[in-house]
Amino acid sequence: MSPVGNGKNARLQADITHTLRAPARERGLTVVAEINVGASFDFRVPDAAVVSERSDAVFFETAVVVVEVLSRNDDTFRKFGFYHRHHVTEILVIDPMTDSVQWYQRGPESYQPENHSNALELDAAEVAAQLSW
Repeated sequence: MSPVGNGKNARLQADITHTLRAPARERGLTVVAEINVGASFDFRVPDAAVVSERSDAVFFETAVVVVEVLSRNDDTFRKFGFYHRHHVTEILVIDPMTDSVQWYQRGPESYQPENHSNALELDAAEVAAQLSW
């Protein structure tokens, strides 16, 4: 388990849950802070997520969007294969070192970088403008 990121990462994590809440709610989706995606024997914990169901479950099989806030030497991009196997639709990567965001859309074999979210109808620049860099 990696230690929690610094104060900037914590601000970004709080900001993104706020930023995604209204668009998610408009589509009948729910924004959550850290959740367990997968099963008890094999799971990942994104910094935030958008899910299609309100649940008190400990483990979620999938998510519509997972959010990863990068920190130095983390393994965010190594998680992509896991998320793909678990049918996560989109990944939002927030990079506090470059003050940038990047959406990734699930393709047949892997995720492809995009400038927008199909699930939430948001573009990367719109999200970036709402974060406390």
